[in-house]
Amino acid sequence: MSQPQTRIRGGPTTRHAVLIVDHGSRREEARHATERLVCRLAERLPEVRVALAHLEVAAPGVEEVVRGLYDEGVRDLRVHPFFLARGQHVERDLPELLERVAARCPGLRVRISEPLGGHPLLEEIVLERLSEIGEG
Repeated sequence: MSQPQTRIRGGPTTRHAVLIVDHGSRREEARHATERLVCRLAERLPEVRVALAHLEVAAPGVEEVVRGLYDEGVRDLRVHPFFLARGQHVERDLPELLERVAARCPGLRVRISEPLGGHPLLEEIVLERLSEIGEG
C-alpha cells in the first residue's frame, strides 16, 4: 500500500469523496495503521471515494490528493482531520491549505468535520484499552 495511487479507495469514481487527513509519520507502521483504517472506511462507504492524505512529513500530501480527486470528477469533499484536538493543524493549517487548493478547483465544495477529541465514544475506547492491560 505504499504507492500513492492506492491511497484513494472505494467504488467507481463519483462526485463525492471523503478525505482522511492525518499528521503524517516517518514510521512506516504508523502510516500503515492509518491506511488500514481508510481501507475499512472505504468498505463501509462503498458509494463514495475514500482517500488518505498527510499534512506533513509523508506523501501523499493534501494538495496532491485533493487535486487527484478533483481530476477524477469529485466535486463534494468531506474532510476528516484525524487528530485528537483542535490544535494549530486543525484550526489553521488544514483549513487554509484546503481553501488554497479549492480556489484552484472550480466547483469543489469542501467541508471539514470535527477532530476525534471530545467525542463521547473516545472515552469508551480509552477505558477498553486500559482494560486490555488489566489492573495492578
